[in-house]
Amino acid sequence: MQTSTGNNTTGKVVGPWPRSRWLLVGVGLGVGVLGLTAQILLRRSPPFSQMWSRLNARAYYRGGFQEKMTLREASQILGTSISSPPARIREAHRRVILANHPDRGGSPYLASKINAAKELMLQFRKKKDG
Repeated sequence: MQTSTGNNTTGKVVGPWPRSRWLLVGVGLGVGVLGLTAQILLRRSPPFSQMWSRLNARAYYRGGFQEKMTLREASQILGTSISSPPARIREAHRRVILANHPDRGGSPYLASKINAAKELMLQFRKKKDG
């Protein structure tokens, strides 16, 4: 412990941290523990766990392919919007086909669906523009 110097004329011993700082640290830790506890409880209760899984499942489409490909399905396969310009469609096709090409261990079926999605999207853009 140190004795204070400067404005303190009483000569009291002052600790390295005043009480208010310890209070803030305690409140911060309490809020953190409360947040983690709430997260664990919400994940384990059935209605909240279903909601939580829906929030986390937005990255991937969990359905099979439709019999006849639609524009919506084609845009989901390529990861673009239906109104994307042709350059964006080609760029998205290249990115997806490189990750799923049969020569690199991908599925020939998926590659055919990716190519069909690109063709459908480009035909739609051609009709819409011309």
